[in-house]
Amino acid sequence: MGSNLNLSGEIECDASIMDGKSLHYGAVGAISGIKNPILVANRLLTEAQKGKLSAGRIPPCFLVGQGAQDWAVCHGIPPCPSEKMTTKFSLSAYKRNKRKMELAEKMDMGHNQAKRRRQSSGNENGSGCLDTVGAVVVDLEGNVAAAVSSGGLAMKHPGRVGQAAHYGCGCWAENANDMISYSTAVSTSGCGEHLIRTMLARECSSAMQSEDAHQALLEAMQNKFISSPFLASETEFWVG
Repeated sequence: MGSNLNLSGEIECDASIMDGKSLHYGAVGAISGIKNPILVANRLLTEAQKGKLSAGRIPPCFLVGQGAQDWAVCHGIPPCPSEKMTTKFSLSAYKRNKRKMELAEKMDMGHNQAKRRRQSSGNENGSGCLDTVGAVVVDLEGNVAAAVSSGGLAMKHPGRVGQAAHYGCGCWAENANDMISYSTAVSTSGCGEHLIRTMLARECSSAMQSEDAHQALLEAMQNKFISSPFLASETEFWVG
């Protein structure tokens, strides 16, 4: 409800969930017409834990687009028209962003002006344009789980799948497997492409297994994200 609209003025959401006890994972990407995409991801996780399908088929853990919506409806999750999930705020933001894009395309901008516009666009894609929500939980028995759901960046290209649906990028959960390790649960938000290329959720979880977890996490953010060779061409970073 109220997710950012994509370039076509439609809502497409990504979501994933991971169970730290079983290590199972479920995710949907670029799904439309479903009010709570995380319910579909959770159902995929649950179905995967039941074992193989008929004829020995492997149950899916990650579905996208129309296939994801069809699967959700077949498994009892009701559809919801996109127009009912669009709010006045998200629609006005879409119209405003579209006008800016059309104006920019008409202008014959020089190098410096284009650079300033990119910087401005980067600032606008801060917390005001993000609509990712996440959760990490631990139960009374010490089992952990993590989940994340997002409508993605405003004016994203239709069909774009962000980090919220990618394994090891949007969320990660892993129970301790011995007396000296820690159970960890992670949920991320930020520029999806950066988080995907660095698998940041899993990297943060691994860092938390060190004796000095705080220092290890700082080093992971610096070495595995900010200074990562996978992001060598990037000049700006933002992550939540």
